[in-house]
This record gives sequence, C-alpha cells and structure tokens, in this order.
Amino acid sequence: MGGVSLGLIAFFFYLTTRLTSPDMVLLYGDLDPKESTQIVTRLDALSVPYSTRGDGTQVYVPSDRALSL
Repeated sequence: MGGVSLGLIAFFFYLTTRLTSPDMVLLYGDLDPKESTQIVTRLDALSVPYSTRGDGTQVYVPSDRALSL
C-alpha cells in the first residue's frame, strides 16, 4: 500500500513539473564558446529563458519564443 502511494506521489510530481516547464527547442547549434557567450548574453538582455547543452555548443529556448528570435 505504501509503495502504491509513493508511486502515485512520484507520478504526480513528474506530471506537474513536466507540464509547468516550457518545451525547449534548439535555437543555435555547433557554436564555439565565444559565439555561445554572445548569444546567451543577448538572451539574458531580452529576458528570454534558455538552456545550454553539449558543453555550451547548443542553445535552447522555449518553442513559443524561437521564431521571434
């Protein structure tokens, strides 16, 4: 019974976090560190949320903002 309760709590936690985080899409890829820094600085100035992946060579932004950037 406790395992089922724990499983349900974990499921709803996952569902809640998944629904509240925006879908991120690749804005730029295959960047060198200098380019990545410039892009991230500009996104910060525009208050655009972003994430970097691939050791900073890829910059992701929310899908609803990608086309306007």
